[in-house]
Amino acid sequence: MAGGSYWAHYLIQLIPFAAVTASIALAATSTRAARITVAALAACAIGGVTLGPSTVKAEGVPGGVIGNYLRSNAHRGDTAHVLYSQADVLYYSGLRDPFPYNWSLMMRAVPRAEAELRSLLASPRRPTWIVRWEPLKAYNLDRDGKTRRLLDRNYRSVGTICGTPVLVRHEVNRSLPPPPPGACS
Repeated sequence: MAGGSYWAHYLIQLIPFAAVTASIALAATSTRAARITVAALAACAIGGVTLGPSTVKAEGVPGGVIGNYLRSNAHRGDTAHVLYSQADVLYYSGLRDPFPYNWSLMMRAVPRAEAELRSLLASPRRPTWIVRWEPLKAYNLDRDGKTRRLLDRNYRSVGTICGTPVLVRHEVNRSLPPPPPGACS
């Protein structure tokens, strides 16, 4: 944590350590006031870690704004994929992703994941919507430009939401009205 390079949900891993430490501290304290203080500190720490992230609302969070916007403009049976990460966009959109890897690490670590994505983008099962969250060459992917060519051939831009390009299949007659002012701030 001192390095500052972590995601807030990683803090959940500290709960078992905090529980054991609080138990030891409670057992070692002899006064009632000390026990109440230790218990209150432990409850605040655990409550902050477990309740904090779950109370974040989609509004104002780019992934949530984009996901909610897709949800309100999607039709029954639509699907979506976010390049190469941001599973919260899919969560808030409520749309199914026909591609199984929704985390950038999976795209880099799972053998043939990039080939599977390209196969999907070339097939009739390809997603209705593509959110270009990451640049196509991010994480050393699409070095040969094949993914870009598939997107150019099979999708068209319908605009940007919170500065993020959104594409739709060529044969689908959809557009996205501009988001309301201040939606992304």
